[in-house]
Amino acid sequence: MNTQYVAELNQESVNELTMNTNFFAPQPIYGGDRPSDCTQKNTYFCPSRKGPTDEWKCIKLEDLCDSHPDCPNYEDENPTICMFHVLLRNQLQIFAKIVKSALENKRGKE
Repeated sequence: MNTQYVAELNQESVNELTMNTNFFAPQPIYGGDRPSDCTQKNTYFCPSRKGPTDEWKCIKLEDLCDSHPDCPNYEDENPTICMFHVLLRNQLQIFAKIVKSALENKRGKE
């Protein structure tokens, strides 16, 4: 095989891989030195932070999937996660209403 041809193919592959990549853009930082718990009660860590010197951000459960990004890299508004979160939250609300209604009916009969 012609070595010049192989070199050109390799250069094309490198160009394709790097053309739309900004190697200097900040990348999310996952895991690592994250503390085990948020300091505020009933809050949860965002899964990433913008850079290694940034603080880990905590959000409330109510802030998850509320159409307002709270985590530095918007993980709290991830459409796939939010689809399941919203469905589960709605089903739990329906279940809570059914249980409440059943308890009220039982108290009314006593």
